[in-house]
Amino acid sequence: MDGPDNGDEERKEAAKMGQMKTRYDEIYKSLDYGPISSARGLTASKHVSLLFPPGKTLCVGSGNSYEAASLCFEGFKVTTLDYVQPRPKQILWDRVVGRGQELPFKDNTFELVMCCECIEHIPDSDIDQFMLELKRVGTRVYFTVDDVDDPPYHTHVCLHPPEWWIDKFNEWGFAGTMNKPSMYQIKVRGGIAGVRFNSDPPGRGFNFHGHKVLS
Repeated sequence: MDGPDNGDEERKEAAKMGQMKTRYDEIYKSLDYGPISSARGLTASKHVSLLFPPGKTLCVGSGNSYEAASLCFEGFKVTTLDYVQPRPKQILWDRVVGRGQELPFKDNTFELVMCCECIEHIPDSDIDQFMLELKRVGTRVYFTVDDVDDPPYHTHVCLHPPEWWIDKFNEWGFAGTMNKPSMYQIKVRGGIAGVRFNSDPPGRGFNFHGHKVLS
């Protein structure tokens, strides 16, 4: 009997053949994609408003832009960037169509770069360029990262364990805190700050927030 289809080959082929934009166009038109009740970007935006003062913010891979709308109401001046147009009817922010690997902004344009549920969609071959571009244009960063497949879409092409991401954040020159829901908290560029466990089942993925290290 064949094993379960985890979408690995489909994701690799779609990324290799450049089909992801077509796939995202269809996803964002789907009424079953990204309901507000399950939007991690919306929850993350509430955390951002507690961590950072309002300022110029770039939301990369913004999709349906729940986090952008939330941050606007908190006084942040927001620009979104995606290579498909988000679908909200009322737009309160500047929209740019483009790729994170080639950002059309000057160095240090933004006080904060927010990237929710996005970097797992970037092929491994592009992830270094993508992250260094985000570092170039912003001072502080906030990421949510998924570490499991996303059936039936299978658009997560950069799936790695948290240890891999810790090493990469260090390599890219970020300092900050990485949280695995209900499990642990690790300081990037500073060792383990604390470990906590509770009876709640851990959530998927993790969050990272911090700032770039000036060389």
